[in-house]
Amino acid sequence: MKTALFLRQASTLIKISSRILSSTSINDKIQLVEIRPHELVFRMPHIHRLHPPFSTTDKSLSDLIRLPVAWLRLNCQSLTSFQPSSGQRLQSPADLPFQLSIAQAYIDEKEVLKIRWNTEQINNISSTLTNDELTQYPELLNPVYSGKNISEPLKQISDVQQTDESSIPLEYILNYNPFNRSSNENLDLKISDNTSLKPQVINYNEKFSDHRDLILDSLFEQGIVIIKNVPCKPYYVKTIAELISFVQQTIYGDIFVVKTTNDPINIAYSNEKLYLHQDLCYYESPPGLQLLHCLRNDPSIMGGEQIYLDVMLACEDFRTYYPVDFQLLCDIPITFQKVHYKRERPVHLHYSRPIIKINLQEKIVAVYWSPMFEAPIQGINDVNQLRRFYQAYVRLSRFLETHPSRYKHTLESGDCIIFNNRRMVHGREKFQLKRNENVGERYLEGCYVNIDEFKNECMMSRMRRGINTPAMRVGNGDLL
Repeated sequence: MKTALFLRQASTLIKISSRILSSTSINDKIQLVEIRPHELVFRMPHIHRLHPPFSTTDKSLSDLIRLPVAWLRLNCQSLTSFQPSSGQRLQSPADLPFQLSIAQAYIDEKEVLKIRWNTEQINNISSTLTNDELTQYPELLNPVYSGKNISEPLKQISDVQQTDESSIPLEYILNYNPFNRSSNENLDLKISDNTSLKPQVINYNEKFSDHRDLILDSLFEQGIVIIKNVPCKPYYVKTIAELISFVQQTIYGDIFVVKTTNDPINIAYSNEKLYLHQDLCYYESPPGLQLLHCLRNDPSIMGGEQIYLDVMLACEDFRTYYPVDFQLLCDIPITFQKVHYKRERPVHLHYSRPIIKINLQEKIVAVYWSPMFEAPIQGINDVNQLRRFYQAYVRLSRFLETHPSRYKHTLESGDCIIFNNRRMVHGREKFQLKRNENVGERYLEGCYVNIDEFKNECMMSRMRRGINTPAMRVGNGDLL
């Protein structure tokens, strides 16, 4: 029934074919000229000129672009894939099947590209690893998973509700296709315009300030510390943060509240699953320490476990098993963005950089991972390079989401977690009311401390105690 409806809605249904498709679109519009199982071919309007190597002696092919399935799926603008109120994705690259292919595609009367995916390839990872799945996902055979139970995170990925249809407005493709360099041209002329993670647990008491050095050491060594029995008073998280250094102001103010709202300005302010990420990667200098203080997490709430992973150590693992993919993620920049005008304080922020930063000695000195806050990748000339990038990108996402060193913690009232946002990626499971429960609340307050302020306090604490080991690899782009 659903397939029949889809067919009736299509004014002109273009089926997969190896031939070039005919089109009556005029020159000032994008034309879908060929559908292949793993990519779509478009002819761009004459006003949209492409850069070499796409210019050819054949004038009829000079403005062709090829968009692979990964780009098309991850840039879907339908409500099942994109949250308009926050401007963020609802899907993770880890959910993207490696063998995803196009069943049908067409452009509707509203100039929106409609794609129907091969549904048998949706949700094709099961919680039990069959030989076929191990063949399809060879990364699961890596020694890093040896002796580890990865069926749970794999099942969590497979449980994500996938849609078998995608929608992308043609205007979006025109403006944000990865081969469009128009937004970057002549920019110089417009200057004016770890292994198993076991966090230290510290009990809050009247002499809590005596634990300052222990907190700094724990953050230096593991990147995370848990404080129990913190008074459940509003804004008390700022008191904890100022024990370390000054609170960093951001677009969310000095203190932010994490609770479910009807029209969230951030996906964290809903009950949706949060995939592993770092906060505010669209800043030139993202926050260093993040503090989350749980004032309330009612027993009627089910789910919502916090997830943490040392992303720098995980990327070292990734380099060992996928050196070519690793290098691609060091070389190709992506853009992180927060563009949101419909909020009390409008925001338009973006910053481009590679996902992984290494120094001259090829040591990892920073990782930037926040898929839900990414703009479409642009500025790549070669579709094969684009395809290789997405293969590496999806592989790293899956690698992180299933890494055996992930640490889970269920927040209780009075818990305050402090972690290095530049070293740790964090996430959260989806939460909801338990069956037969009608009322429940999950209420957190948080704040940030600048990475350089944290590093400075860490260094001074150690020097004062005669510890000569510097605070290395805190994730701020500097080895020492």
